[in-house]
Amino acid sequence: MENVSMSSNIIKYPFDYDPVIEILLENLHDPSKAPYRISALIDTGATSTVIPYTVCEILGHSFEKGIASYTASGIGTSGIRTFVHATRLTLLEPPQETEFFSFTKPVFEPIEFYLEFIEQDLPCVLLGQSDFLRLFRYTQDGKAGWFSLERI
Repeated sequence: MENVSMSSNIIKYPFDYDPVIEILLENLHDPSKAPYRISALIDTGATSTVIPYTVCEILGHSFEKGIASYTASGIGTSGIRTFVHATRLTLLEPPQETEFFSFTKPVFEPIEFYLEFIEQDLPCVLLGQSDFLRLFRYTQDGKAGWFSLERI
């Protein structure tokens, strides 16, 4: 993708509507489980990062056996259970097209978090303020059609 630019601690992504990136998630307690690739929306209105419960199962976590449990609420919802699990998150650069296939590379070092898996089937991960965004400076230029993440 020609519009992607990257320096040692900043990556710039093109976008049309929503700031979505690709990430890899890994179970920190069971390295035998393969990393799982999924889309993630940078959600500046979300207090914390939430991951759909279906991903919890794919990663090999037992949903209700997290290290903590919370009740989440959001726009039009309340009383949704979340369970916290140790997870490694790796940002991926946007796919680069080649003659034969598309591929992505990791961006920055993987980050280890205790993240909330939510008892709701979301279409993607929501990257929130208290965990993910506190590690980055997020800049968006809607008119020019790009956003960037700078590791701070």
